[in-house]
Amino acid sequence: MLTIIFYHDAPNESLSLVLRDADGNVVNGEGDEFAEGTGLRYAASVSEALSGWYIAQIFEADGDLLYTGSVKVEADTGTALIDDPQAAIPAVPTTAENAAAVWDSEERTLSGFEFPVSVEVDPEAISEALMEAVGEGVAVASFHGSSLSQLAGTRIINVSVPTLSGQQLSAPLIRGDTYSAAIGSALEFSRSDFPDLPADATATLTARKTEGESPASFTVSGTESSIPVRTGAKVVRFEPTAVQTALWEPGKYEFDVQITWPDGRVRTFVGPNVFLNVLADVTAA
Repeated sequence: MLTIIFYHDAPNESLSLVLRDADGNVVNGEGDEFAEGTGLRYAASVSEALSGWYIAQIFEADGDLLYTGSVKVEADTGTALIDDPQAAIPAVPTTAENAAAVWDSEERTLSGFEFPVSVEVDPEAISEALMEAVGEGVAVASFHGSSLSQLAGTRIINVSVPTLSGQQLSAPLIRGDTYSAAIGSALEFSRSDFPDLPADATATLTARKTEGESPASFTVSGTESSIPVRTGAKVVRFEPTAVQTALWEPGKYEFDVQITWPDGRVRTFVGPNVFLNVLADVTAA
């Protein structure tokens, strides 16, 4: 019998465990109940024969999702700890690695992409699949982002969303634009070395302009989000609306992200000494 261990910050709670494989399938039937031990240690017995990495979801008695983590099962007997620091979690691919994987794939064509930002593309990086998509006998001398969008039926490529790269946001923000997960542009920041974020915690991005005579600043509220492909990470997402971003002054800003716990405790999630750029939108100029 396999025992899954979960350390929780509250005693006397009724918790249950659901394990999912990499495809999102539940592998432990209808779930297993946790039994509370000493030292806020909760243990669940799993009868299924399992081995490898699994997504571990912890549910409260009312069915609400409390926590999403990862667990590595060495064998179908013994003990496995959720988010065990001794277990080497597979590295999440970087933006550059993801982009390289896209262009290396012979089965991808431009018709498979629907993202809002155009990019310059080296002609040598265009695969044979692209040539098949635009037709035989087409001579390719040079391509610009707008040319690619026309060949692909006005569909344009973007390989990343705004996120922190070193000390700089990976892409500038445009005044008047909407940043939303629904259209692939939400601002997201993740850390694996950070305390768990309870559902009622709040996140605030504060940006202060670093240039110009008159000081300018803006704030955005965020939400904690559980994203299974980022196993073990705490992810904070910001989705400012077009109404909010229309008030941002163009320029360079220093920013930070702070988390406020329900009891008033505050800890910095990102920054300071990190920067972003706001560009003026042409339509409002």
